[in-house]
Amino acid sequence: MTLAIGYVGLAALLGWALRGQYGHQLGATIPGVLFSLALVLVSGRPDWMQRAPLIALAGGMGFAVGGSASYGILIGYTRSRVWSNVLYGFCCLFVVGGLWGAIGGGVVGLVLESTPPAWYELCMLACCMFAGAYVIYHLLITRCGIRMTPPRSDAWAYELGMALILLPFLSTFGYNLALRSAIFGMLGFGLGFVLGNFLQVLGNASGIPFGWWKVMEKSMGFVGGAALSYGILSTNAPVLQPTSPVLNWVGILLVCVGIPWAVLHRRLSFARLSKRFSELPFQNVEQTVTVRLLAARVSVMLCVVFMLVAAALYTVGSLPAYSSWLLILTFFSLSGIIMSNLQSGFPKDRFESRVVEVSLWLELAILIFLATYRSFDQSLVLEGLASGPPSIYPLITLVSVILVLVSTVSFFSHRQHLPGAHLRWKGELERSLSGERPSIKKLGTLDCDIVEANPVVFKGNVYRCEYLKDKYSGNATGDSYFRFVNRESGDTTPPFARGFHMGSAFVDLDTVYVSAVNHWDGERIHIFKSDDFTHWESWIALDLQGYGMFNTSICKTDEDYVMMFEVGKPPEVTGVRFTARFARSRDLHDWVLTPPECTYSKNRYTAPHCLRFLDGYFYNFYLEANDGYEHRVVRSKDLVAWEASPLNPVMKASEQDRLIANPHLGPEQKQRIASAININNSDMDFCEHEGSLIINYSWGNQKGVEHLAEAIYEGSLESFLKGWYPGGTQT
Repeated sequence: MTLAIGYVGLAALLGWALRGQYGHQLGATIPGVLFSLALVLVSGRPDWMQRAPLIALAGGMGFAVGGSASYGILIGYTRSRVWSNVLYGFCCLFVVGGLWGAIGGGVVGLVLESTPPAWYELCMLACCMFAGAYVIYHLLITRCGIRMTPPRSDAWAYELGMALILLPFLSTFGYNLALRSAIFGMLGFGLGFVLGNFLQVLGNASGIPFGWWKVMEKSMGFVGGAALSYGILSTNAPVLQPTSPVLNWVGILLVCVGIPWAVLHRRLSFARLSKRFSELPFQNVEQTVTVRLLAARVSVMLCVVFMLVAAALYTVGSLPAYSSWLLILTFFSLSGIIMSNLQSGFPKDRFESRVVEVSLWLELAILIFLATYRSFDQSLVLEGLASGPPSIYPLITLVSVILVLVSTVSFFSHRQHLPGAHLRWKGELERSLSGERPSIKKLGTLDCDIVEANPVVFKGNVYRCEYLKDKYSGNATGDSYFRFVNRESGDTTPPFARGFHMGSAFVDLDTVYVSAVNHWDGERIHIFKSDDFTHWESWIALDLQGYGMFNTSICKTDEDYVMMFEVGKPPEVTGVRFTARFARSRDLHDWVLTPPECTYSKNRYTAPHCLRFLDGYFYNFYLEANDGYEHRVVRSKDLVAWEASPLNPVMKASEQDRLIANPHLGPEQKQRIASAININNSDMDFCEHEGSLIINYSWGNQKGVEHLAEAIYEGSLESFLKGWYPGGTQT
């Protein structure tokens, strides 16, 4: 029994590691399929093997539901130095993982019932689950404002709505195996998420440089898969009636062809890889991508063919069921590993990345060895231990003890916030502020000849909005334009807004807006809008004759949107160049200037760049001439009276600016960076992602020689903004 559940856990471990490469619902199909195929193998049951295609399909579809949930910020909560915050993070992780496992386990269990629901009953169940998802989300999130992971997606509420329909359905209609499977799935994956992250916290606290995130993912898969398999294998499951060959072949085609094709199409397109490889030291990027993509496509196609051949041989009786499903598990895993290696292994030349990619091959080799060295049969599986779902009260006690224990150990494992720590409640935030200035860690230079760039989070990923001047070395258009760069992959979007300048990105409700001026010292501010980085619409936000405008920044308040823009003329508006002016809008389309007293500041050089809003305050991060040029921050409730931070400056020039954050910079660029005059830190902007602030800024001589750099603040946006005003200081 131990060997059997360990084998299924290992298969789920491999699947969860691959899931992390592709993400979301599509990626979550992979551990569902591998779990189901491994379960069928270790069961040794001919009736399960005959229904294997549908079991695998159910696993893929059931676990795909959980792929919509966001849990990155929950991990940030567990890295803090506030015990209640840590406990909250682990409890929420249990909820997210538990809902994932409950739905996935329940769907798999339904297929293992001797008399599963008819097709029309399944359709009705699916409709009710989707309706439940909508109702619960609308009630908890929209109406009551019960947020688990602000500002990230609260898709967990959708899954809660589905589970609240699925579990009573299983109980009411006597699907005891499916109900038991759902409960063990909830318990296993809930604890898997908790224990996996627990290992990651301890790993980070140890200071040992390693891929602890991948350790967490694999632990999630192993614990969840092992627990769920035990719940299924330890029950006296009834004998299944033979399934129609037509239905089986539908399952085979969807699992063996549909999922690999979808992953290959979504994640490994020519355009995507070309963008990824464009910044790498290949002499011929197009040829490199063509060859490697062709090799991947051919390899995946061969895996698909081998899976179909194995299924066909089993169908005609030429290949034993056990061998057939082992081959399908092998080649399904192999297709995922090949695509993972092409996406992550080839472009990156880091030890950690290599270890992760090699480990995938090792895990598959162990799965093959165990299944061939000792064929599984029913004698390895315990039967008759249970006939229904377990008692719920001992499980509640067990979970509660584990949550308190791991929270306590995690809390005492480190003396300060770990990187990526996040605080959930304002009271904790205020208690955590010690009066020390927020610590900004400079990571170094990303590129040369780029300024006025800013990072944003768009659909869960961090992108950097870049303004490329006509003199930029990679700009062959002869004109300025904007583009977005995926921070993780390096992929770039198609250029847009040719001839415009100083773009600043703002994201609202899965739509990205870029405000920009028509030319330096321009009289018009345009806004560009897109929901896919490809199709853009634009309009004039401000047309101010006689003005000279430069940088812009948009933030959202409780009631509307506010734009800060930099003006250099007329003198009666600016005073000393450069000055902040403001406009407001209800819809981001029609803008109205604020009263003329809304400025900062007319009496000296205070070039504005980044505007944020929190708890009634506007925070203006601006550039001031002082022993060079340094970034400072002021705040205001009315855009008229401003309060300077007692901890200014926010950023100033230092030798850390010359660090190399982009390993793909060439020798000439590195020499420019080493010898450049550095008297300023300007054009600061930032976004919050997974409990940290990603900061972009520029440095150089403030006379046209500029370098794009990145820094990080290990904490939330709220703690960063309030951290500049400890104790509510008024100055």
